Amino acid sequence: MSSAAGSRPPEIPTARARRLRWKDLVSLRQDLVSKAWRFLATERRALLGLTLLAVIAAQAESVALVLIALIADTVARGSGNVEVSVGPISVELGVVTTGLGALAMVGAAAVLVYTYGRLAARAWARLERGDRDRIVLAYAESDWEYQSTQKSSRMQGRLRLMSARANTFSGLVGWSRAVATIVVFVAVAAVMSPLAAAVIVGCGAALSLAVLPIRLKTVRIARRTADVEVNLTEDFGDAVDQGPDVHVFGAWPAFINRFMTRSNSLERLRDRAGAVKALLPVVYQYGALLIIVVIMVVASMSETSGELGRFAASALLLLRSVQYGQMLQVSLQQIASSVPAVEFLQKEMDAPPPRVVPGELPLDALESLELRGVGYEYPGTEQSALSDVTLSLRPGVIVGLAGPSGSGKSTLAQILLRLRWPTAGQYVVNGHDAQVFSAESWSRLASHVPQEPHLLHGTLTENVTFFDDSIPVEAVVRSLETVGLRTLIETLPGGLDAQLGPTGRSLSGGQIQRLAIARAFVRSPRLVVLDEPTSALDVNAERMIGDALAALRGRSDVLVVVIAHRPSTLALCDQIVVLNGGRVSAVGRSEDLAEQNDFLAATWAAGAAVEPTSGAGLIVDTNTADRPVHVPSRLGEPA
Repeated sequence: MSSAAGSRPPEIPTARARRLRWKDLVSLRQDLVSKAWRFLATERRALLGLTLLAVIAAQAESVALVLIALIADTVARGSGNVEVSVGPISVELGVVTTGLGALAMVGAAAVLVYTYGRLAARAWARLERGDRDRIVLAYAESDWEYQSTQKSSRMQGRLRLMSARANTFSGLVGWSRAVATIVVFVAVAAVMSPLAAAVIVGCGAALSLAVLPIRLKTVRIARRTADVEVNLTEDFGDAVDQGPDVHVFGAWPAFINRFMTRSNSLERLRDRAGAVKALLPVVYQYGALLIIVVIMVVASMSETSGELGRFAASALLLLRSVQYGQMLQVSLQQIASSVPAVEFLQKEMDAPPPRVVPGELPLDALESLELRGVGYEYPGTEQSALSDVTLSLRPGVIVGLAGPSGSGKSTLAQILLRLRWPTAGQYVVNGHDAQVFSAESWSRLASHVPQEPHLLHGTLTENVTFFDDSIPVEAVVRSLETVGLRTLIETLPGGLDAQLGPTGRSLSGGQIQRLAIARAFVRSPRLVVLDEPTSALDVNAERMIGDALAALRGRSDVLVVVIAHRPSTLALCDQIVVLNGGRVSAVGRSEDLAEQNDFLAATWAAGAAVEPTSGAGLIVDTNTADRPVHVPSRLGEPA
């Protein structure tokens, strides 16, 4: 593995970066806010409501600041009354009365700000949950064809970005509050002293212009950070998923090298983002001090003593405006950091819709399955995985799918299970196109045993029922007995309530495979597809699974399809379908094909000529009821 895959993307040349920076300075802020507004279409009403609440709180706070400044000026001058002027209207109030009014305004502002914060936090949490649910539901509602292309690490990377839109909302809320408050403060300052208001606006604009290059840098860093963070998650997920092979092939150094390369890149990006963020308080705090000094100098030069209180009030409003200006810049910084993550997430969420949407017709029983000239091409490929496959399958038999690797066995099995839909031909169930049946009724009748089953984070019962609470405990016990796992109930701490997990440390590979078979049997399915069900089993366990499969042969309402390479497993099959290059090359009884088909002949020879079990051969017109096999009335019941 080359570490080049994890190297940093090339930096933008300095000259080009400078042209882009100055070209985008004017439109950058508007672009960030407009994107945030566009991404938050469903939250605009909440945003407007919070902005209105911020305006009311700002009015209460501005009145309190003005009254405090006027009281201080009055006390400094030794006057007994406070002169409150609003435009041409002037009122004299006592110091105590004015103080009580200021306290009332402070209390009102505090209540409004607390209410604002609670509502904003609630909206943030609701938005984050909505995006989290959207990520999961978008994956769950897509078809298997799309899901099979998505790695678990990629999905985890998406979940890491689930707060991106909520953070964008938080930034836009902070930005709108800061803007609304500054507007109110400037308006009040303009009433008190137009000169001070003009200074506030001018200096605020200068400070905002000074940080625009910082904003553009933040956007660039955020976009690269989102990409590197997801890729970093994928790298580690690959190493975990391929754990045994990583050890066997000695690939850990290469994985670590690639991981560390991206980890170093992420560290540098975080460091640079922190350095850029640290510039904002420096610019605003010391810029604010400079502006305050200017206003106080102007106030000291005023010949009218009454103007001093107004300038003092304006200075207080200016000080708070600068603080809210800093909040505005921090909010824009948050938006700049979050918007690229939202863009990346939305691009990731552009999953193709399901190719076929199942219908609503209920499926109560399985009478026949037919493949009529079925073909399948994987998306983005030109070579057919299946071509012109025509088969007629009926319940009451065990059908084996055999063939060399890459012959299309797994693809055909996935089509039978409706995990994939044919790109050519037709899949017919009970005389109807398979897609007309509802997904819910199909799931009740179909079961699957994958080649590499996995355990769930859950109890032994939950691993058998797959969280289907309608399955009784008695059925779970019978199903475990059928596959020889009855002793697990007695040996595992907690019995049926014993906690298991994906690592399966308490179970062997063969036990996990048998548990997957128990999971398939417990639902009383009518279609069971097993992918190499005995590949991880010892001889005794394989014989037990063979007995369980043989017991299904007499069930006239159950069709079993087995993907197998072992002769002992193929010997259990009534009918064998041999695939080669995506086409059906032979169909017939196991003992016949063992002599006629080169692939099966080689398979039988490699398997030391395992002899078919009695009655295993397919005779299409033979009545299977004469076979000496006790068939349970429910899958999983003891024979």
